[in-house]
Amino acid sequence: MSDVTDHLKLPLLVASQAQKHVTHNEALAALDRLIFLTVQARDQPTPPALPEEGEMWIVGPAASESWAGKDNQVAVHNGSYWEFHEPRTGWLAFVTATAGFCFFDGSEWQDLGGGNGLAELRAQTVAINGPALGGSSLTVHGAETRFGADPDLSDDVRLIVDKETTAATASLIFQTGTEGHAEIGLAGNDDLSLKVSADGTGWLEALRLDGVSGHASFGAGADISGNLAVNGTVAISGVLPNIVLTDTDGSGTAHTTTVSLRDGAGQEKAWFGLGSAFNSAFTFLSHYPDGFSFNAYGGNYPIEFLQNGASRLRVHDNGFVGVNMAAPTAHLHVSGVMRLGSYSASALPSASAFGAGSVIYVADAAGVPALAFSDGSNWRRSDSGSVL
Repeated sequence: MSDVTDHLKLPLLVASQAQKHVTHNEALAALDRLIFLTVQARDQPTPPALPEEGEMWIVGPAASESWAGKDNQVAVHNGSYWEFHEPRTGWLAFVTATAGFCFFDGSEWQDLGGGNGLAELRAQTVAINGPALGGSSLTVHGAETRFGADPDLSDDVRLIVDKETTAATASLIFQTGTEGHAEIGLAGNDDLSLKVSADGTGWLEALRLDGVSGHASFGAGADISGNLAVNGTVAISGVLPNIVLTDTDGSGTAHTTTVSLRDGAGQEKAWFGLGSAFNSAFTFLSHYPDGFSFNAYGGNYPIEFLQNGASRLRVHDNGFVGVNMAAPTAHLHVSGVMRLGSYSASALPSASAFGAGSVIYVADAAGVPALAFSDGSNWRRSDSGSVL
């Protein structure tokens, strides 16, 4: 039978032993040192010059002097000389110099933590306030989980989720029960995406923020209730893309759904849309003195106004204007009846003001209605050329 214990190597009393109190006191002293083990430092290869009684150290590698050959052992000064305790696997010690813990792994001492807490906690699975779920490494059960700032380090708090490669996923999934319904993160690339699912199986990408350009794309479309302010370009693409403006109030016809064009100061300079102050017609309105310009830019492209599919006014690619005529052959080509404004002979407008070539209808030209044209100075009857 051994005369020491297996784990802490405490001396045992034997039968008919003299001075049993000495052996007993040695065992108590060893217990006092090794339970709640606290050492001054670790990895020091030489003993301190003036140790105090009861001081304990973990002997560092390649130890010398009175510590020679005692690597990794716990050295205790008893007031006269050094005593040594050989550690066993699993021993835990608090190191005063670093205010942290270390443990013995069977071969050497390893850091377990520093500062005010444990720097590293190694475990396959950790569950808080309940059982581990779904093979997760960390499971937390509770109504609220909070991460707070450490005022000794920073006022900031960040939750960092790492992935190994671009093609891998780093995301946060929201579930009902065990069925996923929303996911946000880096899913298979480095773009931030938001996905939703009705059944936890089929997923739709609702929003993607490009990791390079920062551009936002809406994979399933976007319904916007309220104002949308964009500082930059809005690009909409897809099969038959549409922009839909809906008046959800429905209380009137004034300015129901419009697009407002504003300058850098935020002042409205033009708008177009459904509704005006008086009716629900589609309206173009400009606050600029120059008004509106319709420009078929880049070539002689036609400009056309249609009504129920029929051409009502068309500026052809030849520069001719057609009224109810899709292919005009003259500068003004009217398909149908053209009506001129009617004047009386005693109240004719200025012929010079309207300019040569102007045409009017005179209802009582010498008692007979007639067309008249301006020669630049006078109005003349179109049938005789006489001055009116």
